[in-house]
Amino acid sequence: MLKNILKIVFLSIFVFLCSGCATIDYTLSVNKDSSATLEYLINIAETEINIDMYSGIIDSIILDLEANEFVVKRTENEIKATKQIDNILELDELDSLIKANDMYIVESEKGIFTTDYIFDANIDLTGYSKTAKEMKLDKELKELLDIRFNLNLPVKSTESNLEVGQAKNLTWDLTYGEKNIIKVEYSLINIEIVLIPVFAVIIFATILIVIKVVKDKKQTVKF
Repeated sequence: MLKNILKIVFLSIFVFLCSGCATIDYTLSVNKDSSATLEYLINIAETEINIDMYSGIIDSIILDLEANEFVVKRTENEIKATKQIDNILELDELDSLIKANDMYIVESEKGIFTTDYIFDANIDLTGYSKTAKEMKLDKELKELLDIRFNLNLPVKSTESNLEVGQAKNLTWDLTYGEKNIIKVEYSLINIEIVLIPVFAVIIFATILIVIKVVKDKKQTVKF
């Protein structure tokens, strides 16, 4: 899907010779249960693009997105498409550009106390560089297009290939014409580890209540 969205921006940039910059934000928000929300956001507010000039092309892209279970909202300066993912652990790619470096985009390793999650993907923007070079527009495209990948995690990351330390919200500025590696690790406490002390407290409290009830009954019998 991102390929189609990028085509809209590229076409508009080249036709209007924009003085500003178009931005594409690709955002994945992951929940603790491994469900996720995928979002594309194109912002052309800082350009001279009149999005209505290409309404027919954009309408066809919107129909394509909606056919693939995206909810699309369109305004004068933005196109936003969102999709719900039931389980991020079952995917080997998010679209034709964002694919797993290994078997899956997110792999999990369950330990005694925590489950470690490894997000390892490759965003390949080399194909667009080749097309732009053939059109002799590679330099202009690099200057006018700003693409970011945002990853929102349920907890702070333990490691990443960004130099930002531990963080829940991570952003990669993607390099046009290259393969961009996205790598993050984070850990979640296993639910059973949380439930064990809770059950222990409940059992202990129940025992105390039973002991008190029995003790009170014995005292009542004595009287």
